[in-house]
Amino acid sequence: MDFLNHIKVCEALTERAPNVSHIAAAFCGRMLRDLGAQVTRIAPNGNDPLTPLKTTRSEHVGQGGGMLDVFLNNGKNRVALDLSAAAHENDVPPELASANLVLTDSASLANRLETSTDGSRQTVLVMHPFPADAPENDLQIEDISLQGVSALADLMGDPDREPLKLGGNQAAYIGGYAAFAGAMGALAGQQAGRPTGRVTLDLFGANCWVNWKALAAGAMGMSISREGKNAEWPVIPCKDGYVALIYTERDWTPLVEMIGDARLEDPKFASFKSRAENRDSYMPVIEAWCADRTMADLYASFQKAGVPGGPVLSPKDLLKDPLFDATGYLRELHGDHNQSIFVPSVPVRTVTETDGKVHDRKTIASASKADGSLPLAGVRVIDLGIITAGAGTSALLADMGADVIKVESASYPDPFRAWAGASGEDSPLFKFNNRNKRGADIDLKTEDGRTTFLKLVETADIVVENFRRGVLDRLGIGFDTLKAVNPRVVLGSISGQGETGPGAAHTTFGSTLEALAGISALTGYSGDKPVISGRNLNYPDQIVCLFAAGALIAGYLKAQKQSCGLHLAIPQREISTYAIGEFIAAASQGILSDDALLIGNDDPNASLQGMFMSADGQWISIAAMGDDAVAGIKKFFSGQATTTHDTLSKAVADTIRKLPADRALHEIRSAGVAAFPAFGGKAALAEAGRLNTTALSKSAAGTLVKGFPCQFTTTPMAIYSDSPAVGADTEEILAELNTAT
Repeated sequence: MDFLNHIKVCEALTERAPNVSHIAAAFCGRMLRDLGAQVTRIAPNGNDPLTPLKTTRSEHVGQGGGMLDVFLNNGKNRVALDLSAAAHENDVPPELASANLVLTDSASLANRLETSTDGSRQTVLVMHPFPADAPENDLQIEDISLQGVSALADLMGDPDREPLKLGGNQAAYIGGYAAFAGAMGALAGQQAGRPTGRVTLDLFGANCWVNWKALAAGAMGMSISREGKNAEWPVIPCKDGYVALIYTERDWTPLVEMIGDARLEDPKFASFKSRAENRDSYMPVIEAWCADRTMADLYASFQKAGVPGGPVLSPKDLLKDPLFDATGYLRELHGDHNQSIFVPSVPVRTVTETDGKVHDRKTIASASKADGSLPLAGVRVIDLGIITAGAGTSALLADMGADVIKVESASYPDPFRAWAGASGEDSPLFKFNNRNKRGADIDLKTEDGRTTFLKLVETADIVVENFRRGVLDRLGIGFDTLKAVNPRVVLGSISGQGETGPGAAHTTFGSTLEALAGISALTGYSGDKPVISGRNLNYPDQIVCLFAAGALIAGYLKAQKQSCGLHLAIPQREISTYAIGEFIAAASQGILSDDALLIGNDDPNASLQGMFMSADGQWISIAAMGDDAVAGIKKFFSGQATTTHDTLSKAVADTIRKLPADRALHEIRSAGVAAFPAFGGKAALAEAGRLNTTALSKSAAGTLVKGFPCQFTTTPMAIYSDSPAVGADTEEILAELNTAT
């Protein structure tokens, strides 16, 4: 793609940075490279720490690197540099001096660049696992550490077993998605002449930002945790694998009709509450029905009935997936390896592009309260987004300074307003995702409403929507109509599975996409069944906000540079599959066997990794990577018979079970090993407050709301207004249209 072909990026993390930071930076660089940027990756002192990392224990990593390295770094320039010297030399190396964006973990290097390079054309993004001054950054933190301490792992698995990490490198990839959003905001600031200054990001804060529901529940005195077999959305065995049974209250009747068993028509199953009370009565009926059918048969039934369930597809399954095949989502690599390797493409594509050299959109005198020095100041966004995926994306654009107008009507408000916790006012969940916006009451089902909406579009740079496919066209406001009134508009269509292709029209939720995208096939206890995050997280709904905000900014920059309009498709399923890219690559090489999929909390690069219970009931994550860490663990266990992975793990479990958490953490960290508590939402919220992360913030009324996955130093993002009531600013917004020129 050519969105960023005028941009130069340099990944410059030092040897001191842990693997999780290197993976996050490389993932951000992967996205920027796929969007057209020229990306240079610095191997500190010639040793790239990603090269030897394995995707599976059986993987043979040769000189060309493993599948993780191939996925993250193909197409980048690689240069060996002494970054500690570069931070102090008078002459900054050209790879760093010429970059528009530098990703680093080195404050001294950032200081050096900011004093020697024009800040209007270069931004430094400084990334750490925890906020910069936290002593925890001195440990070799791993993905499991961050998933545990941010309470993500607390949502996964069985309540009677240890917390379970999401499969792959999800904590690092969350950091990469957050870095991408921050980087695009900074690049927009450069183009607009409003440089952001340094961008700061801590991976713990970014993971808390994604897990905001658990932290919000903790703030309200509630606790949401892993539900195991009692989850309303279960994973069920079928004839040739597993399916995720996902449905809302309104889907129960179609689900019963689809199965066709009269026992499910019993009134005691008619509500969420009564089903929870009678789970042991209705679930065996559904399980027996699924057991006789294949994944393909079940998926066809789900689509026909409009039930948002789906099969649990493995990376191997995805290589021959009909939708990915139709869209060409998996691309073939040639190069350092003799065999072709398939990896995911960047999860955004241009559906339509208008002819170049079109006029600027109309300008208006906006009453937006956004700080005019933020990078997106002056950018106007019409927000048709609902629930999380759309509304959360536009909220991040608002945080960066855009004037975001949330369009709803009294007859069809955002359904999130009425979700959990709503009692005479909007739900806390709605408030988390809709602060910093203005509200307009426009009924898109009426002729007058559509006319008013199109007048708004004449003044807009971006329109965001995540309705079901086809809704915009049925309302008469599809892209052809939008570009007719504003040929320079960027329409971002956030969907479950894209605009076209087999299954694209199927209604999906975040956890449906976990199953369809391959994440669930990699998440689960060893020897057990796959796991989905469920409604307490709906993981793909959260990461889409980070990626989609960055992708829309990239599209906007292209539209400005090339004087064109764009319709961008942003499929959540592709965003999720992008986050297991190394496993797609491994499957394409035939090195991802079925027994390498569900490995629980283990890691193929660790001598020891897992969750262990302390004497006082606290789960503790431990990750021992490399010889020094293993030596430290063995020293801690003072000569016990710990010669194998299993005996070492048992020795650790037996010892920690006898120690209070504080002592266990202290002694294991003293041995040079990463050990962290695995928190629930309330404790993660307290930890985020103690470390002063930007993940959560306070609204103008003092209400806790979602904060920022990263931060700008020149003009920090802030919460300047509460979420609007339906149509709260309609008169003001319509009056502005009279000033349009």
